[in-house]
Amino acid sequence: MAPKLSQVYQHEGKWFEIIAFVMKLPENMPALITEMWQRNQEIARVKNMELTPQQFAEMFVDQNFS
Repeated sequence: MAPKLSQVYQHEGKWFEIIAFVMKLPENMPALITEMWQRNQEIARVKNMELTPQQFAEMFVDQNFS
């Protein structure tokens, strides 16, 4: 995937680095996502609920990229 993305967007790197560049995401985005995941896991635990990775991903995208 990376070679095609690199060609299309004229930016070198791994696929996720190219996407981050195109979307102008901050360099610390992986750490921010990890923090949000941990915080939301704790909220779910306190409420005796389960937050699956799929649910978190959908919630994250809905809140940040709508």
